Amino acid sequence: MIVRTRGHRLEGIWHSGSPLAGILGLVRGIWVCVPRDMTRAAAFYNTLLAGDDPGIVVEVLNGYRLKEQLPVNIGEIRLPLGVPEVLRSGRDATVVTYGACCRIALEAAELLAEAGIDAEVIDVQTLLPFDREGVIGRSLQKTHRVLFLDEDVPGGATAYMMRQVLEEQGAFWWLDAPPRTLTGAAHRPAFGSDGDYFSKPNRESVYAAVEALVRS
Repeated sequence: MIVRTRGHRLEGIWHSGSPLAGILGLVRGIWVCVPRDMTRAAAFYNTLLAGDDPGIVVEVLNGYRLKEQLPVNIGEIRLPLGVPEVLRSGRDATVVTYGACCRIALEAAELLAEAGIDAEVIDVQTLLPFDREGVIGRSLQKTHRVLFLDEDVPGGATAYMMRQVLEEQGAFWWLDAPPRTLTGAAHRPAFGSDGDYFSKPNRESVYAAVEALVRS
């Protein structure tokens, strides 16, 4: 069984974001894929179809609005489960995220670079399973600072990712500063179309969080 759904947007009461804390806390025994674009969503569908385990793919709503180059082998490409992708290498801080926040993190990283801060951005790609190869832990051995970023409620998927990295991977011992999280705001979804910007992280808030992390 494969569940196809969508999320990663906060705009009006009918697009109320991505409460992945509920999935992670209440549903186990099912793979949870959080692709950042539709090409990777297709790759995860192909991977899940080739296996016997149930899975859920949370497509990124903002990805519907982006133009992508259609692969000629769209029905064949696959992505392994539990393998993060380093989207941008850096030496000063690691930003761990997924879905729509990947683009936001990359935009913030470019602004940070102008200020002399070199941020590494990692897309976890799947929350269950999570980083089977310890990619994020190795990143922290280099940067020694980490920000967990997403649009979920405070204490939701970011707390889950933090535990996986700091406790399961033992990356706590590599930190030179307290780990930080940046999530969606702790309020009800906005009614207006600007709710997406004011209710979830944006490049300015990511910039400020990473800058404070590096300066600490």
